[in-house]
Amino acid sequence: MNMRVQMWTTRHIYEHFLFHNQEPRIFLGETIKKYKRISEKLEDMLFKEVPVEDGEVTVVVTDKEAFRQLLAVDKRIVELYVRQPRTMNFYNEKSYIELTQPAKYNINAYKNWTFE
Repeated sequence: MNMRVQMWTTRHIYEHFLFHNQEPRIFLGETIKKYKRISEKLEDMLFKEVPVEDGEVTVVVTDKEAFRQLLAVDKRIVELYVRQPRTMNFYNEKSYIELTQPAKYNINAYKNWTFE
């Protein structure tokens, strides 16, 4: 049975690898980027101005909850950096990821992807 198949764009292929492929190196990289964006937002929330009694003068204080959350996110980033992809599910030793071009993944698999 012959069927016409729609041509995939680069964006479709990229999304396929992000959402349908759990290659741990891609997963770790994308997750680290996500947590770094969260960390940046939390850094912006670290300090707040609080009015003093008369309301005309304000003092800058640390938002303790934002600081606690920032520490937790930064700890998670460090944990992700030390993970060993080879020990994770769906790691494929027969493939390599070319990361020389920013924000692009060129995944080259030797023969077929096999999961043992």
